[in-house]
Amino acid sequence: MMIKLFATDLDGTLLLSKQPGCDEKIYNTLKQIIDKNYLMCFATGRNLREIEMEEYLWRLPAYVVSMNGAIILDQKHNLLKSYPFSYEVTKAICEEFANYPLEFLGMRDKWVQQDKESFEAYVLENIPDKFKQAINYKEIACTFFSKNIFNASSEEIASNKIYKIDFMCCDDSVEKIIRDRLFHLFGKDMFHIAYDGMSIEITRKEADKGTALLYLSELLGIKKEEVAVFGDSGNDVTMLASFPHSYAMENAAEKAKESANHIIGNNNDYAVTVEMMKIINRDNK
Repeated sequence: MMIKLFATDLDGTLLLSKQPGCDEKIYNTLKQIIDKNYLMCFATGRNLREIEMEEYLWRLPAYVVSMNGAIILDQKHNLLKSYPFSYEVTKAICEEFANYPLEFLGMRDKWVQQDKESFEAYVLENIPDKFKQAINYKEIACTFFSKNIFNASSEEIASNKIYKIDFMCCDDSVEKIIRDRLFHLFGKDMFHIAYDGMSIEITRKEADKGTALLYLSELLGIKKEEVAVFGDSGNDVTMLASFPHSYAMENAAEKAKESANHIIGNNNDYAVTVEMMKIINRDNK
């Protein structure tokens, strides 16, 4: 059965870790694939402002699964579906974890309860080694949170629509503390929590990449066997496990590799676009 829809994570998967942003080589290959009437979807943990930073990608007619499935956009970037937290849930999380450097992601903005200096110091101290491959990685990291709204109160954060909560964390025991406290507050059926030893990403239970892509494929009338997905981290696990044509990077987290049916090359070697073209050439023989 031929592939009709390609869905790929961005950071650590489609995009190169050794340099910032999408380059012309990736863009030109994706455009070529789309011009051949294949459908494309970018499935990422980023919010819309962070996706828009990738100007090459944003100009392509591709579906978008943002913030791990909390927002789904069509090819023209119109909203198809969204899963924000309620005011009450957001407020309670703010107050329960007031001393943790959490990022609360809105559609385009991000709020942090800490001051800018403390938050930056924490991130740069705990940034995963895989991202330190990039030239000027500190500058790149700071770019991502340069527009954060710092010193935000719990009321200010909860008054906005929050779709995802991020916490950079490389300590399994801390992840367990956060998970247990969330379950104690709200029960085990409120959240989807993705963790890969580098970061904790919290969304509503309905919002994960796998569920989002199953919704999208059903909407488009595409069978699971006609979808190829690519990922590398904890937030890709549900997506990789949901489709038979699933590909994890050789540089992927172990959880991602265990969930995928195929392991391909390194993201810094353009492994995703190379594999996409192999699939297309094979299907068209």
